[in-house]
Amino acid sequence: MDYGKAFSFVFDDEAWISKVIIGGLLTASFILIIPVFIVLGYSEQVAKRAMLGEKGLPEWKDWGDLLKRGFSLSVVFFVYMIPAYVFILIPVIGLFVLGAAADGGGSDALGGLAVLLILMAYAVFFIFIMLFNLLMPAIVAQFVRTDSIGETLNILNLFTVVKNNFVNILILVAFSMVAGFVAQIGLIACFIGVFFTGFYAQLMLYNLYGQFAKTVEEEKTIGSEQPSEA
Repeated sequence: MDYGKAFSFVFDDEAWISKVIIGGLLTASFILIIPVFIVLGYSEQVAKRAMLGEKGLPEWKDWGDLLKRGFSLSVVFFVYMIPAYVFILIPVIGLFVLGAAADGGGSDALGGLAVLLILMAYAVFFIFIMLFNLLMPAIVAQFVRTDSIGETLNILNLFTVVKNNFVNILILVAFSMVAGFVAQIGLIACFIGVFFTGFYAQLMLYNLYGQFAKTVEEEKTIGSEQPSEA
């Protein structure tokens, strides 16, 4: 994968300034919810173009399709994060139960149990977050390759992609941290700048996800062309 290209591909588009401005303004409008899906759909198209070897940025058109793609990818993210959400709810429910039980006495012991429950739940939540970050490149790659929520939620296929490309995925996870640093640069200039640098950082990352999807697709093609053993 060409990591340097992830930094520079945006500037290969003659209209990159206007396209980044639109993306930054939509990112700044995240409180309206819908722009979040549109930006994610646009990022998915960036990944698809990278997979297909197309240069430049997608056009800001057919916003309905961008919204649909972004929402679909968000559904995939949500489903994979359900275990983490469950472990966040456990301490909340536990606190209500223990709070009711504390009315009958033994509040000190129950308070200690509540703290332990919260710590354990958040420890497991952190593990799930780390696992999700590890799966993220494969999740996006599968969605970009298949355009299917069902195929992307096929956990066996997903783990196969991770197993066959583990080193590349570790590098992508490390690169996502670099992208996060780039996103924060906007805070140095002024607060509003973070939305534009954040959008640029997301484009960088999804360009790499697209390159990764191309690698996965090529591996699948090579595998299908190999003659099976008698």
